[in-house]
Amino acid sequence: MNYVTDKGYAPVFISVYDRVNHFKQCIETLSKCEEAKNTTLYISSDQGIDPLSKEKVNKIRMYIEEIKAFKEVVLVSSEKNTKGKIIRDCYKLIRENNYDRLIRAEDDIIFSSDFLCFMNESLSTYENCENIYSISGFSHSTLFDVPDEKKNKVYFAQRYNPWGTGFWIKKRKDLKNKYSNEYLIQVLRNTDIKNKLNAYGLDRLPQLSRIASKKMIIPSDYRNGLIMILENLYTVYPYTSKTWNIGLDGSGLRTKKSNRFDIDLKFLEKTQSYVLSPFSEDQIENRFYKEFFSSNRDKIKYLLYKSGLYNLAYHLKPYLK
Repeated sequence: MNYVTDKGYAPVFISVYDRVNHFKQCIETLSKCEEAKNTTLYISSDQGIDPLSKEKVNKIRMYIEEIKAFKEVVLVSSEKNTKGKIIRDCYKLIRENNYDRLIRAEDDIIFSSDFLCFMNESLSTYENCENIYSISGFSHSTLFDVPDEKKNKVYFAQRYNPWGTGFWIKKRKDLKNKYSNEYLIQVLRNTDIKNKLNAYGLDRLPQLSRIASKKMIIPSDYRNGLIMILENLYTVYPYTSKTWNIGLDGSGLRTKKSNRFDIDLKFLEKTQSYVLSPFSEDQIENRFYKEFFSSNRDKIKYLLYKSGLYNLAYHLKPYLK
């Protein structure tokens, strides 16, 4: 197949903590991809912090021993909780093995059976395209009515999404090293940067302002989004999503329960042919994000941010329940 490089298929890296059922669905759906048998699967597994989570982690590790669908399964684990450092250790191992590209997802992502095909072909097709930063398996377009003639096509957006994403390791590392956390916090004062963030929804700026005011480390999803704006880079999105997040049920460490993504997931059971068109400004889309992330809740948060009250409201939130 013409999308396989001389180093083979891109490896997949899944991080997992203690969500047994989510992780099983993640692996079971990924296993259904034809390319799984040629793919090396890396899994990072942190240890639990209490007896209950340790029991769940043990079940997950026993399940990992049973995974057979992949070319190789590499487990990076710890007998003590590392507070997430185990993820960095897994990234380090992947870099040491000299891969030039990577497909990344967390344990709450499920996949269509053509996900690996789409990701590998896209990573090869756009490898030398200076405008492209990453490939996304997920697309918010699935939540909207999309004309039939577009369902097998891709579009480009200046917004990052981690729900099953592919990228080139050197490009990602070079740009990460180029922009320090302190610099990214400073650029949030720039009006042009603010406008470009808002062009893809009102949700990010209030949260980033809170992070900046506390001089906290910017989470990787937000960091990648800012880098894309600063470098004028885009993510490739399929109009028909190849992944879905089943972790919006309140089970995650960061994501709260949400009904905004309630949808019939049968579309993932079907394979959708696709056309990987060259990058073109005519195919840049922001309406899905602008509409989805402009809910009444997003608007209220943005108004609080504009009035300088968002940080106060954020800290008062636990007392208002």
